[in-house]
Amino acid sequence: MGQHAAIVAVAALAGAFGRGDRAELASRARRLPAATLATAIAGPDRAAALAAIAAAPHSRAPWALLDPLARAARSTDRRRASSAARAAAAIAADLTLDTLLAWEIDLDAVDRAARAWGDVAADPGLWPDVRVHALEARAALGRAVAPAVEPPFARALLADPEPEVRRAAFDLLAPPLSPELLAVAAERAATDPDPPVALAAAGAACAGLPLGADPAAVRAAFGDRGIARIRRLASGRDVAPDVAAGVSRCLREVAPR
Repeated sequence: MGQHAAIVAVAALAGAFGRGDRAELASRARRLPAATLATAIAGPDRAAALAAIAAAPHSRAPWALLDPLARAARSTDRRRASSAARAAAAIAADLTLDTLLAWEIDLDAVDRAARAWGDVAADPGLWPDVRVHALEARAALGRAVAPAVEPPFARALLADPEPEVRRAAFDLLAPPLSPELLAVAAERAATDPDPPVALAAAGAACAGLPLGADPAAVRAAFGDRGIARIRRLASGRDVAPDVAAGVSRCLREVAPR
């Protein structure tokens, strides 16, 4: 695509985005080369950049946009940064190892993109929502490249100063947890000052029970103090019903009254 044609096409894309016409945005995104979208994402025109970011998951080669999106996620423009991280999480969620192999995508490139998003997630100078979406992207990309390997990136974030990031890290742990991670989750369930984080930690510990985790081991990890706190938190008025129900099921199994 020539430079003039690319400028016209991106302007039309920005028009669709500005009108809120998602169908036209997706249609135009599929007709644009990924390189054109990448240029717009990195460019100085804010409207064009936001449109290209929104269009990225609809591209014919969305994985090729993970790197420019990672750079955009570090923007000082919060909307641009947050949108870029959200788009990357959506792209990553659709990728599997079978898909990568079928499309003959360079696994090393995807692994590099995963590491770049891990760096975004770990950056305390970025906004919490940007970091959470970056963590989602990193987790999904890691699973796509090496499904059987436990991602090491999340461990440091389980103790991150930002509660939203800690909660997301626990939510993304794959059950059943190793004994080491079970101990970390149980300790956070008992002591984390943020109730949603404590419940997410409890949920991570409990998620392995349907997969064969030993209820006695979970019970021992929680201890009496942890179980008492989890039970109290789960009965709170502001707890989502599905979270309360999941924790209650766990407690019935590990600590029946």
